[in-house]
Amino acid sequence: MLLMTPPPPFTSALATLQNARSENDVTLGITRLVEVIFPQLGCRTEVPVGKGRMDLVVGGVTFEAKRPGNIDELKNREQLGDYLEELSKHPRLDLGDNGSHKWKGIISDGRDWFFYDHRPRKSLRLRRQLNSHHDPDGLHYELRQTIDPSLLAAPPTDRPDWAESLLKPFTSLAQQSHNLPRFEIKQRLWADVLAGAHIIPPDDPKAALDLFVRHTLLVVLARLVAETIAPSGRSASDGFAAWIVESQDNNLIEKLRQEINKYNWRTGRDILKDFYHSAIHREIRHDFGEYYTPDWLASAVVEEVCDPAWVKQTLAKAIEQKYLGPQVLDPACGSGTFIYAAVKHLDSYTQEVDDPSGIFQNTNTKAKILNRLVAGLDLHPVAVELARATKLLALGCNPDGPLNIWLGDSLQWATKPVQTLDDPGIISIPTSDAQSIRLPVRLVLSDRYEQDLNMVFDTASEIGDNHDQTIAQTITTNSDDESAILETTETLRGYISSDRNGVWQWFLANIVQPFRLSKNKPTRLLGNPPWVVFRNMSPERQTEFREHAQNRNIWEGGKLATQNDLAALFAATTVDLYLEDDCKFGFVLPYAALEARHWKSFRSGKWDHKPAHKPVRANLCKTWNLIEVKEPPFPQAPSSVVFGTKAPKNRGLTSWLNATGKGITLKSSWAEVSKKLSFNPNKTWRVKPGDYSSKKFRQGATLVPQSLVIAKEILPLPGKLVSFETKDGKAPWRGKELGGRQGTVETNYVHKTILSKHLIPFGNSDGYYLIAPIEGDQFIDPKKIKNASNMSRYWTKASVAYGKGRKLRAPNTLEKQIDYMNKLSVQLATRGKKSHKVIYNMSGSNLCAAVINPSLIVGHTLYHYSTNTAEEAHYLAAIFNAACLNQFFKEACRAADRHFNLAPVENLPIPQYNPQNPVHQALASLSQQAHDHVAQLALTGGTIKKRKAVLVDDRIKAILDDIDTKIAQIPDLIPTKN
Repeated sequence: MLLMTPPPPFTSALATLQNARSENDVTLGITRLVEVIFPQLGCRTEVPVGKGRMDLVVGGVTFEAKRPGNIDELKNREQLGDYLEELSKHPRLDLGDNGSHKWKGIISDGRDWFFYDHRPRKSLRLRRQLNSHHDPDGLHYELRQTIDPSLLAAPPTDRPDWAESLLKPFTSLAQQSHNLPRFEIKQRLWADVLAGAHIIPPDDPKAALDLFVRHTLLVVLARLVAETIAPSGRSASDGFAAWIVESQDNNLIEKLRQEINKYNWRTGRDILKDFYHSAIHREIRHDFGEYYTPDWLASAVVEEVCDPAWVKQTLAKAIEQKYLGPQVLDPACGSGTFIYAAVKHLDSYTQEVDDPSGIFQNTNTKAKILNRLVAGLDLHPVAVELARATKLLALGCNPDGPLNIWLGDSLQWATKPVQTLDDPGIISIPTSDAQSIRLPVRLVLSDRYEQDLNMVFDTASEIGDNHDQTIAQTITTNSDDESAILETTETLRGYISSDRNGVWQWFLANIVQPFRLSKNKPTRLLGNPPWVVFRNMSPERQTEFREHAQNRNIWEGGKLATQNDLAALFAATTVDLYLEDDCKFGFVLPYAALEARHWKSFRSGKWDHKPAHKPVRANLCKTWNLIEVKEPPFPQAPSSVVFGTKAPKNRGLTSWLNATGKGITLKSSWAEVSKKLSFNPNKTWRVKPGDYSSKKFRQGATLVPQSLVIAKEILPLPGKLVSFETKDGKAPWRGKELGGRQGTVETNYVHKTILSKHLIPFGNSDGYYLIAPIEGDQFIDPKKIKNASNMSRYWTKASVAYGKGRKLRAPNTLEKQIDYMNKLSVQLATRGKKSHKVIYNMSGSNLCAAVINPSLIVGHTLYHYSTNTAEEAHYLAAIFNAACLNQFFKEACRAADRHFNLAPVENLPIPQYNPQNPVHQALASLSQQAHDHVAQLALTGGTIKKRKAVLVDDRIKAILDDIDTKIAQIPDLIPTKN
């Protein structure tokens, strides 16, 4: 644990203060103590204010000093409150500052210290109490945090070493406690909560324990950060994090609090997501579909969706009405980045609305209203904790009520509250033991729901005499509702008495929130939905997803099935559930949403819900393409933003704005980025399928992990054997090879293979070698291979290594992995037959193609097509390499940034090769000439250097010119832009 020991001068000054005997001694001792920490700040004593004098003032903090042992906390608090109230009305009072302080107060007798936040026209809020004799470190940190947090460093939340240093004692404690029943119960509760979010912890017990501990740290950190901003007295370790205080080291939370107090958490941005990224490994975040949005992009989306006219109208309505529910909803709020941006955006307009009673002049009242207007939902329990802390950072103080950030299923697939058919005034909430809890709809939809629920729960927790009837009558005057409340109270009492009450209070507080929001709909919807493709979902999730996607009319079947994205279904469903007609939404989505085939139905804006009477329609009026933004918002995933309005009639997405800009970082503010970005209308290419759009162009085989099956070189050995060393593994396989990547197998089990890195225009360089038990056109069980004991031993070891390292949803054997979706089998079926094969790269800056030896195994970074004639293969290679089509391929055929996939043959009207057509014959001949010439070139260096060398060769340039001339003679083959 990183702890900063107070400097010796502080320790010396504190010792003097603790020996003080009079009030004057205490005042002088505190002055000396403060001067040691803040030598640049001036201390003023006996400062007149109102009808009294403040003992000591430093910056925005006033001290009330008392003789040792003579603190009357209630009386002294009232006196201090009068001083701070007067200061808030007349902030400068000739104190030599700029009057920008949010005043705070401290009462101390030298040993006991009481830290207060000022709440205008209300009593002070006690933020923290400590004893300097028992906790000198805590006093040092608290004084620094209270007097001038701007002098503290920004938290190093994006530093993995800081995250790991904080994690270390948590991990050590968990290892000591993991066999204890109370610890196992908390870990099981954690796993159950994640399961409700369709998140599956790792199978490996060690990895699962590590993730549990990391989540615990994140929850505790978020709660402690929230306490530094807006103290609420909430425990930092309830729920599954309670194992910390139940352990032997009860000081762990306090040590973490001291570390947190070293930093200034009011940084003007959502910084907790940085810590999440540092503490949680990237592969886990990817499996959970977690792509956290940069602050600048969240602010840009909020500004676009929450236009000035709407903001002013909403704030005016909030002033007029006593209660105005959530108007902005992020249904997948994550760490709260959009929540933070929305609160700040609305806050920026509070001075522009007519506010005769000065509601927005009161910090606490303004915080209450802004808190009500902005809400968030998320399935991830850790994300909810982070989002709550982030919202407090935005509000700047505690709004004295629920933070409107709920753990809930925005899609309402899981535990869904439903209105009963026999009594529409009641909603039924199913429970894990096949029972249900019945709540009155009027209670659930009330703005006092959570307060009333707490009363019910407290009553159910009572032992002996209870006050069920009294509480029920306090909550409602409706007799039917009263009966339901009494029934619920009794049900909860049964759960509590059987020791199953650990989650019920937060469960009932959260589970109904999607229902509440779907009845009292917000008017703005925005956020970044989870990006999870179908192939990465669990089998149970896949079944559920497919059913709902088909109902919404956005399911794409066939070959596209595995590419369907949860983000599309999430956006369509939440627009249906939470928006009325003519209300705006804006979602950050994968770039594929703009052009990919599996997003085609989503782009129509016609999201039918089959069981519903009213179809769902969206006007997709505006979209941003973010590919050309440097640095991209999501470095590993090209992105876009789709804006729209829920409307009576759909309007599909047909065009968008291309955002371009350089010098942008993930931590840039929107104020900075907006000056660097430009938005230009996208000019779309006219695409038209040709004769090859239905041909069987296929993606190559998934030959990974390469550290188990791919060798760069082989060395012949006597006895028809070869030795080899497999390629170095990439994450997550690095270090998970066979304990050394060397091996020896029989010669006939080594198969030449080619990847995109070996492809050059009109040719290929030497490829790699696939090591696999393949004979002819099929896999052979290594245990049944005769006279091939080396292959059998190697494959057995490789299979064991694969089983240990594979992801949960990956194929369960190494054979099935490298033959995923039969991509290897279809190639084996053509080996040795008279066929010709043309290939092109799956991704990259430019499309290039070549005709290759059909015996080569094509890897997954290439697409291939087999034909019976060499002329047809060369005809296609000429077209794919054509300079006149290069720009079209780059702009109209990359489905997701650099990925071409099948777009070159689906978007270009290539006519079927006709051996009688002289233009077709000429193109095939030119390609053959180019292949012959490239084969003679002495090419050196890497792939990029070789490709450039080919394209600048005079002979190849002449051939490419001739190819362009011939292609121009094929009607409609060269596309144009709209």
